Amino acid sequence: MRDFLWQQVGKENASYLMAWKDCTLPKEYGGLGIGSLTKWNSAILAKHLWRLPRELGSLWAQVIFSNHGRDLNGWDTGEACGITVKSLWKYIGQEKTLLYQGIELKVGNGERIKFWQDRRQGERAFQLDFPYLYMFSNDREATVRELIGNLNGVIVPNELWSLGW
Repeated sequence: MRDFLWQQVGKENASYLMAWKDCTLPKEYGGLGIGSLTKWNSAILAKHLWRLPRELGSLWAQVIFSNHGRDLNGWDTGEACGITVKSLWKYIGQEKTLLYQGIELKVGNGERIKFWQDRRQGERAFQLDFPYLYMFSNDREATVRELIGNLNGVIVPNELWSLGW
């Protein structure tokens, strides 16, 4: 297909038969309907992130966790270790933003949901909406349970807050 689309016409001042942007247009608009390969690639990489919490006990998930660590929420990975910096998982991990746009997390008992960083239902994370409060937090990785606890949903200042003026 590539040779057909980019077959050179003549040897000097050769041009392509069809521009790539025209190839990716829908057929209704005169394109070939191929679609954006960049978007397809992002979707496929994000699918692996989506599969990870669903297959925690699988061999491939255990290999990923042993190489990259496991986040406090129990299903996300940490940063790549020294020798695996150029691993495929590093590139897959770059699609977290895309994945998180399409999922909602259930709070449950709050042990696995990060208070500041995880996005609220249909909205942004608290660290983006309340940057000054985020600055005063001593534990920016705190979970919902650590900050709210079992106090009927009331946030009580404790050692997790830097309120000394």
